[in-house]
Amino acid sequence: MKSRVWVLMVGMALVGAMGAQAEEGGTFEERRAKLLKHLDERIAALGSAKSCIQSAKDEAGLRACHDKMREERQERLDEWRERRRERREKR
Repeated sequence: MKSRVWVLMVGMALVGAMGAQAEEGGTFEERRAKLLKHLDERIAALGSAKSCIQSAKDEAGLRACHDKMREERQERLDEWRERRRERREKR
């Protein structure tokens, strides 16, 4: 009898954990789509940086590319921090 109760409790805990995980991360397809979108954004940013560097004619041009890359990276970081803060507030 004790083992049945224990198994039932563990089963309920697992179902609850799975439900919480689904709420946070979504389904596999949603997570995969989100990751692919993120990769596409990163590839686009790298392509833009490469194009900028290839078109630079001197040191000032390279510096401008680097500054632009730094600003874009900081924007992405700020967006990530904001999403993380929102997720933590939900808990």
